[in-house]
Amino acid sequence: MTTALEPISKLIETDREQHESYFQLVWQRFKKSKAAIAGGLMILVLLILALFAEFFSPNNYYKADFNDSYIPPSRVRFVDEGGNFHLRPFVYNQNVTVNLRTLEPIWEEDTSQRYELQFLVKSWEWKVLGLFPTRYHLFGVEEGGVIYLLGTEKQGRDLWGRSCLAGRISLSLGLIATFISIAVGSVRYSAVGCDGYLGIGGVGRQRAQYDIGINSSRVGNADVPVRDR
Repeated sequence: MTTALEPISKLIETDREQHESYFQLVWQRFKKSKAAIAGGLMILVLLILALFAEFFSPNNYYKADFNDSYIPPSRVRFVDEGGNFHLRPFVYNQNVTVNLRTLEPIWEEDTSQRYELQFLVKSWEWKVLGLFPTRYHLFGVEEGGVIYLLGTEKQGRDLWGRSCLAGRISLSLGLIATFISIAVGSVRYSAVGCDGYLGIGGVGRQRAQYDIGINSSRVGNADVPVRDR
């Protein structure tokens, strides 16, 4: 009984696909691919980090301080130096000493004071989408402490915040390049379509002659010239 219904179900599915739009077909294939879903979620996360880079950065990544150059990433801990476990994660501040022989800075954690991690804290001022000023950030530490998830760079700026800002620039360049290619392609093929529809000749015929010449040279090396009609 099931074998007799299988051709009918396939015909119904085929007929349904024929009446669906291009974007609906793409969305159906997208939902069936786990790799595509994972990639889409990654792009979505990167997009959110790029758009709201200031919100996810506890430190002002525009502020430079050469005294904080090349600070290593802060270690988020649950267990202190005494072996005591804490439910709320915390960090230690880092102090620098200079090796007198090599003049190399050495950063070490100051375990005398721990600073607990907090969420939705008030810190440096920024503007949401460049319009609405606010001082709220996703996370931070208690007053007197500082946290650098990825450390700092040469000028002492937070690498985590700078990385989110760099993602904003990279995604913007990708979108701009996509829009430019769509605009150029639309204008180009619209001109070719109007040329063929109006029967003007010129661009459309030359393009067709070029494509036919390229294709004919690939098949058996039999290139036949195309004459104007």
